[in-house]
Amino acid sequence: MKYVRTGNKIIASLDKGEELCATLRRLAVEENIGFATVSAHGTGRMVRLGSYSTSHGSTFEYSYSELDYELVSVTGELTGGDEPQLCLHALISNTIKKDEYLSNGDRAPGVVYGGILDSATISAACTVVLELFDLDARLVPVDAPSKGPGFWDRLGATFTLTDEMDKRYLKLEFDEE
Repeated sequence: MKYVRTGNKIIASLDKGEELCATLRRLAVEENIGFATVSAHGTGRMVRLGSYSTSHGSTFEYSYSELDYELVSVTGELTGGDEPQLCLHALISNTIKKDEYLSNGDRAPGVVYGGILDSATISAACTVVLELFDLDARLVPVDAPSKGPGFWDRLGATFTLTDEMDKRYLKLEFDEE
C-alpha cells in the first residue's frame, strides 16, 4: 500500500494481494487515526459479506471467492486506538470474461451483492479515501434482541449459529462532552 496524507484526508492505493480490512486497521495505527469515514472502490477476490439479522442479533456471512468482483462501493467508519475497528458496507459486482457470458445463471454480468464487509483480498487495485475527524468515538455492538422467535424459528427450521456467524452488528458511539 502507498498513501498520502493531505490535510484531513488520506488517499491510499492498495495492490494485488493486500487484504483491505487488515490494511486499513494497520494504517489506523501507523497514522494514529482516532476516527475516519471510509470510501473505496477497486477489485477483489475472496470477498466476505455479512447480513445482520435483527431476530438473532448476529451477522450471517457469505463468501464470494470463485471469481473476481468489482468493489463497486465500500463505505463506513474506522476507529483507531489499540485495536482499530471497522464498520464497512460494500456493494460488489461480478466480473465475467466475454466467453463466460451467462454461462451460470446467477453469475450474469451486472449482478450486485451487498452487505457488511468482513474481508476482501485485492485482485488488481483499490483506491481508498479516508476523511479524518478530531473526535472520540468507538464502535460498539448493538443490544441483543429481546423479541420473540425469529424468521428461521417461525419456519420451524433447525438452524444453529456458529462462532463464525456470531458477529454482532456495530454502531457508532460518541464520548459525552
